[in-house]
Amino acid sequence: MTADDHNPATGPPRRAGPVHPGHWVTLLGALAAMGAVSLNTYLPALPQLTADLHATPAQTQLTVTACMLGLAVGQLIAGPISDRTGRRPPLITGLLAFAAMSVLCAASGSIELLTGWRLGQGIAGGVSIVLSRAIVRDLFVGDALVRVFASVMIVLGAGPILAPIVGAQLLIFTDWRGTFLALAALALVLAAIVALWMPETLPHNQRRTADKSRVRTEFHSLAKDSTFVLSTVGSSLAGAAFFVYLAASSFILQGIFGLSPQLFSVVFAVNAVGFIAAGQANRPLMTTFSAATRLLLGVAACLAGGLLLIAALLPTDPPLPVVLVGFLAVTAGYGFASPNGATLAMSDQQSRAGSAAALFGLAQYGMGAVLVALGGLAGVYLSTAACLITGLTTAALLSATMLRRRIHPPRRQLPPAPCPPTDSDQIHCPA
Repeated sequence: MTADDHNPATGPPRRAGPVHPGHWVTLLGALAAMGAVSLNTYLPALPQLTADLHATPAQTQLTVTACMLGLAVGQLIAGPISDRTGRRPPLITGLLAFAAMSVLCAASGSIELLTGWRLGQGIAGGVSIVLSRAIVRDLFVGDALVRVFASVMIVLGAGPILAPIVGAQLLIFTDWRGTFLALAALALVLAAIVALWMPETLPHNQRRTADKSRVRTEFHSLAKDSTFVLSTVGSSLAGAAFFVYLAASSFILQGIFGLSPQLFSVVFAVNAVGFIAAGQANRPLMTTFSAATRLLLGVAACLAGGLLLIAALLPTDPPLPVVLVGFLAVTAGYGFASPNGATLAMSDQQSRAGSAAALFGLAQYGMGAVLVALGGLAGVYLSTAACLITGLTTAALLSATMLRRRIHPPRRQLPPAPCPPTDSDQIHCPA
């Protein structure tokens, strides 16, 4: 806990958590996943959507990129605004806008229109992602912050994995347009819950003034915070590798290996179990390893998955089991690393939590959008995904290593102490 948590000039001390923190975790996890779910619910329907709108796979993948870019921009806008207005007004507005954009996506008659509405849907969805992180920082400190962040980040990361499973089941009853209508309905339900149940978590006396120069100063200060920068970069690079997998997996597993939409959803279900189990593994390891060490271990697992994908390219006919294990390692590794990266980035931010969460989200989804777009331009192939994932996780491992060395510098070896003078001939200095 920092000094600001008890500063009378900034209001009462932050609580270790509400009376029923489990209720908060459930709601904040759903809000965090809302924007992320919009990325991937329609992944099993991409081949259907591509044919229906007479598009190419690369054009269809741009709809994923547009949503990811929107998620990054939406967080950058909503975070600083919420530091001035409180969390509830922008959160409710963002959820209502998300519902409207989802309906427009469902009504799209061309791939160009769908791409534009997906950008708007991502901007609106980014609001709930960034504010869920800021609300956690409003309410929790110390070990409670780590535990709740771990739970919320598990839901945030599991959302994009579970979403295609739900999307595949929706395709039994409807088409890709019905998938977007289901997202609109979910956003309206969450908006009603927030409006009727969730109290404001940022008191008036802790809000920032509407001074643009102050926001720029906060961003500049965050950019000079090496712990924030290294944890954000390491987590975001691993997240970009995860997003490359999500964006390319339907084309690789269905197009190259011939999996049906339902079997594709089974693969995602296995990965979801791996992601959640890896995230939960943080809890028993909190007392054994620091957050920086756990981040490093998670990124190393992601890199191992990328190397397995590279190995799968060596035979003429890539073996599906090796590809599946590689994807699982990337997914589980990110599930383990993600909550630790967010905790390290947000733990010392106090009243600028909105701005910090905005920059963290911008880096995470911005990197993902750029890399997914590059992957689409290079062609949706296993080789493209394998090289991108391996390169990203190698860079993430370097950043996580630098962060750990900064937080836990190696101990200097002290020179041997000189032998004290003595009159006894029986005592000798060690060699």
